[in-house]
Amino acid sequence: MSCLDETHPYVSFNIATNWTVQRQSNYGFSSVACDQTIEQTLNRDSKVKGGLVGITLNRGAMHRWILGQAERAAIMRQCELMANVSDIPRDRKDLDKTRIKSDKDAVVEVIHTIDAFVNPFENDHTELVHLASGKVATNAVASDMTNMFERGEKAALDFMNTKVLCSKPDIYAAIKKTNLKTFSQMSTKVNSKNRKGDVVAVKNSKKLFAKMLLIARSRDVDMKEVLQYSLRPFPLPLATSDGNLVKTAKSKLLHLIENRTTDHLVDRIEGDKVLILNAMAILQTIKIIPSTFGELAHKLLVMVVELAVKTKAKRVDFVCDRYPAQSIKDFERAIRGERGTQLIKIYSSLQKVPRQWKKFITAGENKEELIKFLFKSWSEECDPQLLRGVEVFIAHESQCHQLVALTNTIACHEVEDLACDHEEADTRMLAHAKSASAEYSSIIIKSPDTDVFIIAVNASLSIRADLYFETGTKDKRRIISISKVKENLGDLWSAALIGFHSFTGCDTTSAFFGKGKSSAPKIAMESEEYALAFSNLGNELDVPSSMKAVLKTFVCHLYGAENQRGKFDEELLPPNEDCQNGANGDTDTIEDVDSHDTYNPVDSDSDSSVTEF
Repeated sequence: MSCLDETHPYVSFNIATNWTVQRQSNYGFSSVACDQTIEQTLNRDSKVKGGLVGITLNRGAMHRWILGQAERAAIMRQCELMANVSDIPRDRKDLDKTRIKSDKDAVVEVIHTIDAFVNPFENDHTELVHLASGKVATNAVASDMTNMFERGEKAALDFMNTKVLCSKPDIYAAIKKTNLKTFSQMSTKVNSKNRKGDVVAVKNSKKLFAKMLLIARSRDVDMKEVLQYSLRPFPLPLATSDGNLVKTAKSKLLHLIENRTTDHLVDRIEGDKVLILNAMAILQTIKIIPSTFGELAHKLLVMVVELAVKTKAKRVDFVCDRYPAQSIKDFERAIRGERGTQLIKIYSSLQKVPRQWKKFITAGENKEELIKFLFKSWSEECDPQLLRGVEVFIAHESQCHQLVALTNTIACHEVEDLACDHEEADTRMLAHAKSASAEYSSIIIKSPDTDVFIIAVNASLSIRADLYFETGTKDKRRIISISKVKENLGDLWSAALIGFHSFTGCDTTSAFFGKGKSSAPKIAMESEEYALAFSNLGNELDVPSSMKAVLKTFVCHLYGAENQRGKFDEELLPPNEDCQNGANGDTDTIEDVDSHDTYNPVDSDSDSSVTEF
């Protein structure tokens, strides 16, 4: 090749002018290498069945066959042209309609992906946010990612000073990796511990009573006097061994009231109707989650309107919870798995919905972010025809807005009368029911929560419209007439249900171990004195001594007769006076069972009039 200019100048010239590539079609920009072209033309045309080995073993014949290969291929190509069996050159693949459509779709996908990213130049971010997913970095991740260059520079200088620029350099020394926390590590699974503490309670009880018996034998100790005091930091009748609340099945109270009531189920509701929905309960019913938040908002609005149309309601209220930083329900939400979840900011309707949807909606901040986006999407981006003539009221944060469909847009009006700072949607739903009762004769409250039913029975004392409670799914779905329940219970017990429900165990107060919602109501309803005490429980922050005495009597009645002998676990023993005074100040006491979950239909400390019924 170095002598090519002298020996073969013509070949050298063609190589310099890209002779090594050529085109096999009429269109340009499709040159291929020469050896590839030879394989696709000359060699292919001269091939025979079985290859060179299958022709002959005669060396001379083989040489003649190779030398005549070019002529033979040319003759074969001419024969194909004469027979009209040659290949018809086709257009470029990139110009096919299917390829053009595929390329356009790819460009659209790229645009959508970029639009789904968080725009760092439009929003004022106080936190470090992932551009693609909208996840908010934890303090540890934000610290490592913002200081990565400084930490890397420091690590490099330390290595050079200690391993290279030193009296005894070590060129084989390993460079230590700087383990920085990133967004990917925020998705690491964390194993949660069992919070029930059943095994621990059994072991502790055996050791405790064994030690007490040994002490009683060697000292003058009266066990009757000892058991008047709490034996551990968390009394087991009111708490688990690790300090958690004792839980009870709240739905049993609803079933018991239904069994005591006749003709309370209805199939048809007359009059102008309003449907009130619990927002979080509706979100929990979505089985197939759309891929983007925009599609989720569209699907949810269609679901809400469809529920209203099925019940022939002219108005539907979509009521949401509030999630303040400090809340009495923090403990309950921690048990439900809220802590440890990732916080995600929603900036675009094209933003992808997290794959771990259940985990996403366990965090209060994520729920508030989602509700903000739903309100913005419904009021600004949705098609007015989706409302189908139904007025939509959405209660979000401390505000409430009314959405009404116009010709080409959706009108959004703030409803100041329904502004409310209540944290729970349970009470806000009844505030909406009170407001709607001025114009509508029938109000349907749809919720799976027993708490809402209890509050609705209490609120029916001051709401003139007919209240209905829809609960259950599939074949267990039913509509309960609150008016019928109130008639069967009477006004006194209708007012006392909230205090009774809070005292015997709810989300924020501990239940009595082994005393569920089935046995406690039967005992309480035997005495009108108990009903009066529960109806007034929560009206004052400090429980009066007279009411405290009645509640003590009820607890004693709940646990059975005096001087009863038998074998009992520590959890099944009744709480004592020491539990009432708060063992080590860590447990809920009778004095502490105040208005945490109590809904007062008469008095309210809030400035907003909608909180009064």
